[in-house]
Amino acid sequence: MFRKPIEVKPTVRAVLVAGAVLCFGCPSSFADGIAVTGSAQTDGALSSLSLSFPANASPTRLFLAWGSADRGAALGNWEHVDWLADVDAGATSCDAPVSTMRPGLPFVRVFRIAPDSSAVELESASVNGSQFVKTSFTPSSKAAVSCDLTLDAFANQAIFGCRSAAGANSFCLLTIVPSGSAGHGWRFDYGSQMKNSGVDPAAGQRYLAEADYRGLKINGSLLQNATIGSQLTVQPGCVMTLFGMSTAGAVGSQSTATIHSFKAWSDTDSKATTLAADLVPCRKNGVVSFYNRVNGTFETLVTGTLAGGAEKAHGTCGAPVDSSATCNPYGTDRTMTVVRFYREHRQPTADLAFTAGLADCTLVAAHDSVDHGASIADWPAGNTSIIATVPAASTSMKATIPWQIVGDAERYFRLFLVARNGSTSYDRQFEGIRATGTQYVLTDFTPTQTANVMVDFGFDSIQDAQAIFGARQGANNSSFAVLHTLANGYRFDYANWLDNSNVKADYNSHVINTYVAGIEVDGERILSVPADKKVNFTAPCPMAVFGLNTAGSVSAFAKGVCRYVKAWRVMSQENTRVLDLMPAMRNGEVGFYNKCDGKFYGNSGTGAFEAVNEVVNVSAQVLSDSGTLSAPRPAGMLIFVR
Repeated sequence: MFRKPIEVKPTVRAVLVAGAVLCFGCPSSFADGIAVTGSAQTDGALSSLSLSFPANASPTRLFLAWGSADRGAALGNWEHVDWLADVDAGATSCDAPVSTMRPGLPFVRVFRIAPDSSAVELESASVNGSQFVKTSFTPSSKAAVSCDLTLDAFANQAIFGCRSAAGANSFCLLTIVPSGSAGHGWRFDYGSQMKNSGVDPAAGQRYLAEADYRGLKINGSLLQNATIGSQLTVQPGCVMTLFGMSTAGAVGSQSTATIHSFKAWSDTDSKATTLAADLVPCRKNGVVSFYNRVNGTFETLVTGTLAGGAEKAHGTCGAPVDSSATCNPYGTDRTMTVVRFYREHRQPTADLAFTAGLADCTLVAAHDSVDHGASIADWPAGNTSIIATVPAASTSMKATIPWQIVGDAERYFRLFLVARNGSTSYDRQFEGIRATGTQYVLTDFTPTQTANVMVDFGFDSIQDAQAIFGARQGANNSSFAVLHTLANGYRFDYANWLDNSNVKADYNSHVINTYVAGIEVDGERILSVPADKKVNFTAPCPMAVFGLNTAGSVSAFAKGVCRYVKAWRVMSQENTRVLDLMPAMRNGEVGFYNKCDGKFYGNSGTGAFEAVNEVVNVSAQVLSDSGTLSAPRPAGMLIFVR
């Protein structure tokens, strides 16, 4: 089930108009300064932009902002921003390719930035233990922070933080060496809590630290001992400090570290609208500090001299001078009209008319004994089905709905025309994905003794030594894996122990659940971990699916179909679930979409996964729908639209 190759149609043009979505032949009047024309591909993705704008006396830079929702005219509110082109002084037009900007569409906006000759964005800013920067951000109990950093030394030090006093109103990230009296490793101070993780960072290594009231994540892994789990009082009365910890305004515990970026949100549960700081390293008038892309200010409260990293050739260190209107390249103005709704040999049948659109669309049908309205997700999943693909050029179609009308019971039907691509962080959803023996997915999940992994998996070929999933240091060493062998059936590797179940797989799908107690297949325990083997461990690498990751080298590839993968850090506790992998397609690639964090996992091996049975994407962008139709009368009778 592969999508046909994308063909660029340079003759298909669309004008993006201020305050509107894509339309055809509209006048090019733009209140926001930048006029945009885009050429589309058959799947609706933009392949290039032709831009025109007022002349500027100095060189300017063009940036494309994009995301799953319209974030408006503030550059800092957009989920993704990347450079499009550099424009010479006096220029009034530019052509820019955008083929690499597709993830996260459909909404896009173009910004133009006039770079100050004395302000240059840098790859990083570093300190040696005596410098710090006071930001303009003051955290509250609902705050969230993300910091991309490199530890230049592992010591007792604060990466960022503020508090009113020790153990009060705190929001701080520190590292504590093993000799520290209060524990060691990464430490997160939140409210009145001071939580040491016992996990030591390494000097010279780059980390992504994320902190909020739920705890501390390092490189995507929630550190159990640094978990808070509930909101505490955070009223420090002073601003956040980088490279140190501010206690009522007095800074101490300065670090020897490098920061590549720093973001802060006022509300961790509403990140889309509450970004308060987006700090990038910058040099202005010879001073290295941080530029806040949210409000366009340069952090000037710098103590000491920071060292700047390499200059970024295409950095967004500056305020936009103008921008385009927000637009949607998937053609939300495309409409569907029910010309006729009737029975044909007991099958509900519709004659449909469409306006031509930029994108190929999917036609979804739903039915039930009651009317569930205009949301696909509200109709029963078993009564919802994809019935056709509507090519971009189609203006009419006869659609047969695949449910026979039996008896005279009143039933309700609805047709949805949905975007085939760009509706969420994935394009299409499937029942499963198939690996043929050379593909695998490398996740971000690193198992420990508390891990719980559940998969729905069926083999296509039962041969020797196939791993359904796993990570380990080596055989009988820090392992968490499920394999299947011809001689001994399912095998479970846990910590420094492994054993064979002698329960052999067939060619059907089975739900396999693994945790500290053992391995279960379809709810039945087939192997138990002995009590003396239940030891603490941490795998040295992230878990692979369709293969076994041994200290970074993946082998034992499986041939079969996986319908989902779920993983918890603590058995079946929903607040610790980190993987909920759903078979999906993004930008033509088949893989898994993680419903927990929105990340897409593609193939890390060779060849390509095969998609198995496309299903309705209930979160798809609905471009048009039929309204709810009552059960059609025999041909020649009237229809009723509710």
